[in-house]
Amino acid sequence: MTSRRDFIKNTAMGGAMIVLPSFKWMAATDNYIPLSGEWLYRAQQWTGAVKLPGSMQAQGFGNEVTADTEWWDGPLKGVWKTSPVYEKYRQPGNVKNYEFLQPRKHYLGAAWYEKECRIPTAWKHKRILLTLERVHWQSTVHINGKEAGTQMYLSAPHEYDITELVTTGSNHISIRVDNSRLVDVGDMPHCISEQTQGTWNGIVGAIALKATDKVWIDDVQVYPDKLHITIGNITGGAVRGKVSAQGIEKEVLLEGRETRLQLDISSDGLPRWDEHHPHLHHITVQLKAGRHRDTRKVRYGIRDFSRAGTQFTVNGKPVHLRGNVDTAIFPLHGYPEMGPDWWKKLMRIHKEWGMNCIRFHSWCPPEAAFIAADEAGIYLQPECGDWSSVQTQEQFEFYKKESEAILRRYGNHPSFVTLSLGNEKSVKKEYLEYFLREWKNDNRRLYNGKTGGKPLLEGCDFYVGGGTRNGVRARYYLGWPPTPGPSYFYQFPPATTRDYTAGIQQGDRPFIAHEIAQRCAYPDVLQLPGKFTGSLQPTYLDIARDQLQELGMLEQVPDFVQASGKWQIEMYKEEIEANLRTPGIGGFHLLGLQDFPGQGTAPVGFLDFFYDAKPYVKPEMLRRCCDHTVVLARMDKRTWTNGERLDARLELYNFSGGVLQSSGIHCTVRSANGDVVHRETLAGKTFPEGAGQAAGRLSIDLKNFDAPAKYNLSVAVNDVVNDWDFWVYPAAVPAVPTAHLLIVKTLTDEALHALNEGKTVLLLPERETLKGKLVQCFGTFYWTAFDFHGGETSACGLLTDPQHPVFRHFPTDFHGNWQWWELLTQASPFILDEFAAKHPWPKSYRPLIQMVPSWKANRKMAVLAEAKVGKGRLMICSMDISTDLEKRKVAAQFRYSLLRYLLSEDFNPAEAISMEMVKGIFA
Repeated sequence: MTSRRDFIKNTAMGGAMIVLPSFKWMAATDNYIPLSGEWLYRAQQWTGAVKLPGSMQAQGFGNEVTADTEWWDGPLKGVWKTSPVYEKYRQPGNVKNYEFLQPRKHYLGAAWYEKECRIPTAWKHKRILLTLERVHWQSTVHINGKEAGTQMYLSAPHEYDITELVTTGSNHISIRVDNSRLVDVGDMPHCISEQTQGTWNGIVGAIALKATDKVWIDDVQVYPDKLHITIGNITGGAVRGKVSAQGIEKEVLLEGRETRLQLDISSDGLPRWDEHHPHLHHITVQLKAGRHRDTRKVRYGIRDFSRAGTQFTVNGKPVHLRGNVDTAIFPLHGYPEMGPDWWKKLMRIHKEWGMNCIRFHSWCPPEAAFIAADEAGIYLQPECGDWSSVQTQEQFEFYKKESEAILRRYGNHPSFVTLSLGNEKSVKKEYLEYFLREWKNDNRRLYNGKTGGKPLLEGCDFYVGGGTRNGVRARYYLGWPPTPGPSYFYQFPPATTRDYTAGIQQGDRPFIAHEIAQRCAYPDVLQLPGKFTGSLQPTYLDIARDQLQELGMLEQVPDFVQASGKWQIEMYKEEIEANLRTPGIGGFHLLGLQDFPGQGTAPVGFLDFFYDAKPYVKPEMLRRCCDHTVVLARMDKRTWTNGERLDARLELYNFSGGVLQSSGIHCTVRSANGDVVHRETLAGKTFPEGAGQAAGRLSIDLKNFDAPAKYNLSVAVNDVVNDWDFWVYPAAVPAVPTAHLLIVKTLTDEALHALNEGKTVLLLPERETLKGKLVQCFGTFYWTAFDFHGGETSACGLLTDPQHPVFRHFPTDFHGNWQWWELLTQASPFILDEFAAKHPWPKSYRPLIQMVPSWKANRKMAVLAEAKVGKGRLMICSMDISTDLEKRKVAAQFRYSLLRYLLSEDFNPAEAISMEMVKGIFA
């Protein structure tokens, strides 16, 4: 046996100690012996000592990662495999991918874990059980050289009856764990693939021997009016016994190995469980059967999770699910945390950020998660580990056993309110019909087929999708691959009126909007890597950091994070509020509250992989638009003129658990510097529970408002406050004489001559003439950045200096906001520098409006840039400031501000560039 000192030495990799989980709660008792600690290990050419609970890869065993590593879904392919940009990251010793967190070691296959254990003399006539919690994912157990069996569960513990295989004293245990692709559960399921949780090999939960009498209580399922009890018996004969609970006793004859019975109980007078009042209770079941005794104490909650029309209900009251999508992100080693303290912290975080629900995307968490959710009042949807098209008998049999194990193991937890087979794609109709029929024998929750997938059977209690059954879209982007055209953020001018009522009103059961938002912020490539002290590494951040350094933008990372993040918040807020504005909708699943490290990486979260808040956001900011009570304002637009009246229809979303009584609706408009420019109080109201509760109407004459200017409308109902930015522009914009400017769309001979003569040139290139032919750049990236082309946008927002004189007559933030819609929905950035550029602009150059790049390409891009060229001065603007300006008031105002700047003494570019650099922006 390897010494503990040598073992610790062997588990240190890359200068960082691998931190393995602590299982302090697994203390030994008279009937429980934990087997945590050192185990002998062997797989292929590796042998040694590992610590269990844990995984082999986390402790330095496995294959070196190469450019041809056979991952769960095969070797990496596509742009990473072929582009010269990533050539140096495909070399031996320097392999780095941007697809997912890269393990230091990789292994798919079988491994053996062996240990000697002692069975106490007191257990000689006991039933002895070996339990293995959270195995990845098939185990085969041998005791003293004899096989105890094989099990394959992803979600529930593997349990082996080894009574006949052990003796008192020393015994040898050998556990074979196989993490190969044994059943098709999909290419990217979060239960077992590198995309998030990883293909670790090991056992990461409790490993223990348990002893019971040979007649024992095998299972107790608690219903409001009865107990479903299973009694086990391996005596080999019939035994008479008594089962009791709550003072009620029942005689039973235990003839076979398993006897099932029901015991009537009463829940009258017990407080009910819900998100606002997570009341929990205990019931003790006792068994006496001859000399055999057993006691089972069960914690449970009394609640009724049902549906009434299109709404979910809890204990007869409507509930709206504000769900986060948990994608099994455990960034140290890939495998889930198993201890209760970690999960309790996670549930508190969800509450702090306004969430009342967690959907576990294509995986099921350990029991510690259910325990923590019970206590916090969080609704949970586990899934059976599927992200495939379920069409084969082998798949059917696996999910049949998996779902049965989930329902049995976690069924008493009141937080367990819905169950789904898995994520998206399809399932054979007869298979799904079977699942729904069998699952509904347990009526303590509601059931669905595929989350966001098909078929949509009548047997489904609720639906989850990007659109309702009658074809009404229920999120801002739907379709694949992303392009600007279908996006509501590009299709419609900014407003706060969108809802999905037309789709919900025709429904007959609850509908949950599937994976809404998905808006990215630039990742912190400077600070985030230092958190990865385990066996997984964020190599995509290394690649981005190298690229930024090469292009002279590394020092801008904090600004990129802030600018993209502030714009991300605005886009999330609008999409969440659209769901909250929809009466009768069942809720939403947000993707996501935390960043996503797989599928090409998607930094969509307000929290990083470690559940730490990013520097630009705090939980109270999100709770303004995402909490049990939210004030909403329907405004037809975000940009107005001073010849109009601002109209806002106010509403209250109230799922606080009771009626809300307000003495008044307090409305305040402030200028950008915080001065109050308008204040009024509308009459108070009584608000029942539900969405769409009318709170009053606000109408403000804007004729005396300074313009152009940014304002903020804040509405408070008691201590519930929300706010929205809006802008006021002049109804008419003065003309600016341009006789001293040369305005061109391309570098004509006239333009080149003018620059050489020391004149001022305004270059307004058209999109199709620009190098790279990048897509428009209004929003942040939807889901992920698509290498060098494609996606809904070409940038992660904008970065600028609001104090620069070019914005003297055009108010702006340093980041993107709604007033840029007119200018950016049809604008593509021009590229100043990129990988292997022939004529890059200076590394130190900073454009007037820089577009925050993708973290994969990291180009230096702009939509507005100035420079000295020859003896002249050049301004380049790729936004349309020429067409239809009578209707495009924002564009007209920007043109006015830009021209005034060009004609002023302030226009004196500091940086000089060559004519070849200017020509380089064109295709």
